[in-house]
Amino acid sequence: MKKTIREHFQVRAALESEACVLCCENKIDLQRIDQILKVSREEIEKGDFESYSSLNQTLHMELWTAAGNDKLKNMLSELWNGLSRGVLVNEEEYVRKSLKEHEEIVESIRKGDSMECYLRMQKTYKKAVVRTLCKRYN
Repeated sequence: MKKTIREHFQVRAALESEACVLCCENKIDLQRIDQILKVSREEIEKGDFESYSSLNQTLHMELWTAAGNDKLKNMLSELWNGLSRGVLVNEEEYVRKSLKEHEEIVESIRKGDSMECYLRMQKTYKKAVVRTLCKRYN
């Protein structure tokens, strides 16, 4: 089971990282993504973490769409499994860290820095593997 989880996140990391690179190359309009991040921040401040979970999925889907590759978007949609909080942090701490990671990734896209964006996304998914494995096996 550990191998299956690890492989799942490796594939998601590869595809999500590529989606971000495509967003950089396509010089996407970040207006909708910025709005999602703004509302996400507001929901976290209100303590509405359930809404954040939904907004998180919306953000990912916006990035997949903006990448402009339908096959990539379909594959990522099939792999979607929601937040990967695990047990190492409480819910509020997790959503705040998650939002910060998303903001950093979007900032990399804004700068057009595809390498930075790629590496940030890879790092995010490496942490997700650890959290998920710890949740299942601790």
